[in-house]
Amino acid sequence: MDNVILKTKIDVYQDQLKKNKKVRIKVTGNSMLPFLKNGEVIVVEPVTVKNLFPGDVALTYIQGSVFCHRVFKNNGRVFQTKGDALTLLDPPATEENLIGKATARVVGLRNMKLARITGFLISRMSIIAAYVYIPLRFIKRIFKKVIIGEVIRDENTHPKQGQRDK
Repeated sequence: MDNVILKTKIDVYQDQLKKNKKVRIKVTGNSMLPFLKNGEVIVVEPVTVKNLFPGDVALTYIQGSVFCHRVFKNNGRVFQTKGDALTLLDPPATEENLIGKATARVVGLRNMKLARITGFLISRMSIIAAYVYIPLRFIKRIFKKVIIGEVIRDENTHPKQGQRDK
């Protein structure tokens, strides 16, 4: 049932894009963090595979799922995308899979344009960042458990100054 609803939404988006209209779509998931957050709205415009470049953010429909990921490589016929917060590339996509290209992020009442050069740099750095970010998250989690846990334990085992005197 969910796939039928999703496919219907995609058909509506594609109909609008074929008429050369822009559509606004709410992003779900965290694969594009910190660039796009869950719940943000993007503006999607029509595009062909030949006009997609590394760093652009493409909306694709592949194997029953919609991806809003950054173009990593493109040979003019087949392209691959990758979420900024992910380490692996998405499956290869063609013109048939392409819904459109995200050109802006909606912030309040304004559309903030997405810069291609910034996107290109993010797409290249995200590979490194993912390998750095995951261990840092792990270290932070351990730090919270060990250090903060010891502080809480220390407060519970040692009475406060006023309690000791009673």
